[in-house]
Order: sequence, then C-alpha cells, then structure tokens
Amino acid sequence: MVKGLEGLKRDIFYRTIHLANYGGKLVILWHNVQPLEFPVARKTRKHLCKIKRIWCAVISLEKRIGSSGLEIWGEIERSNAVLTVPYSYKILNCVTL
Repeated sequence: MVKGLEGLKRDIFYRTIHLANYGGKLVILWHNVQPLEFPVARKTRKHLCKIKRIWCAVISLEKRIGSSGLEIWGEIERSNAVLTVPYSYKILNCVTL
C-alpha cells in the first residue's frame, strides 16, 4: 500500500487502470465516461452518445522507515485530464519513451 495518495481523485478506482514507470516515477492512466450534452430546442439534453476522458497522474515514490517497518510513500506531482476520446476507444498499452 502506497501512503500519501489520499488526494488522488476518487474516480481512479475503475476496473481498468494502466501503470508505467516514467523516469523512476509512477504514472497511472484511467478514464471516466461522460454523456455528451448538446442544446436541442433551447434545452440541454443528454445524448445517448458518451465520451471518455483519459486522466493521468504522475507520482514520485519514496521509501521511509515507519513504526511498522519499511513504508512506501507517494507524492502526487500532477493529476489531470489529458485527452477526450469517443466512448468506443480503449487504452491497449501504456508505454513510456
């Protein structure tokens, strides 16, 4: 269990997340689904079409000695939406360069 990540958005707890090593930091990618909203006859309606918003968090990790022994602590460097795609799109792999 990584400590110190309480501030990470709660919607990260989806079935599908992807992890990667980014220069010694942990990168987490996940998505949330949102309905498309558009005006129809001067009213805003929710269309049946949905979009996915891809989110990314970059976390620096640190080992610490705590009361229960060795602990892993994380600090969220940034966490934000990075891409909006159609609902049918899927993240297949998470690769860093």
